[in-house]
Amino acid sequence: MRHGVLAEPTDLVKHHPSGAQLRHVVWVLAGLALAFALLAPAAGIPLARAPEFIPMYGSVLIGANLLTGILLLGHVHTGRSRALGILVLGYLLTALIASAHLLTFPGLFADQGVLGGNHQTTPWLHVAWHALFPLFVLGYTRSTDAPPL
Repeated sequence: MRHGVLAEPTDLVKHHPSGAQLRHVVWVLAGLALAFALLAPAAGIPLARAPEFIPMYGSVLIGANLLTGILLLGHVHTGRSRALGILVLGYLLTALIASAHLLTFPGLFADQGVLGGNHQTTPWLHVAWHALFPLFVLGYTRSTDAPPL
């Protein structure tokens, strides 16, 4: 920092990845592809029941989406970016829907779920949760102030 001015922009959205970063991404993708290839034959083996998985997964997902949304909200405030605002709404809505999904899950907190509903409420919340977030990402990419891809 020299005279109160940073040498590089603080907004990571405006940075293009370096060659080394792109190489690291390729190595990570190759490692994930290798792990997938090694584990694919075990896909037909049923796993043991783990009823504690749903609340653990849901609470981590809610926390991660809330944290990401709150951190991006700071960038929206400082950068006045409508595109990031759309993305923040997607993260916060995902956290809200995932919370409702957990509360309606049958047998988790109550026999029919805390929020009630019927046997179709939880699956439809799951569909909404997974269908709406990509629409917000699409809105982010189509916004006029989004960085070029």
